[in-house]
Amino acid sequence: MQYDTSLNSIVLGDVVLAYQQNDNNVLQLNYRYANPQYVKPIREDIYLPGYQQGISQVGVTGKWLLVNRWSLVGAYYYDTMIDKLIGLQYSTLDSQYRLRA
Repeated sequence: MQYDTSLNSIVLGDVVLAYQQNDNNVLQLNYRYANPQYVKPIREDIYLPGYQQGISQVGVTGKWLLVNRWSLVGAYYYDTMIDKLIGLQYSTLDSQYRLRA
């Protein structure tokens, strides 16, 4: 969450609830917010009605191993026209050789 003292309000926010079964299976529920007073001066070139009124989006993202090295990956956000993604991912690394943080 980001608070702007000059606007005296919360200008950005993001909340994520994640479920991670293992390194290969992850699901997330997301909420993101941007105050219209904060967005408009930064991106005056955007004339889409949704952006002029700020951003308030609920979404789901995830990655799920299907077989061997093939995973289904995707993201969907409600209340936006640009943040939609779905794909199929192939990894050349076995999970046992991945670096751990």
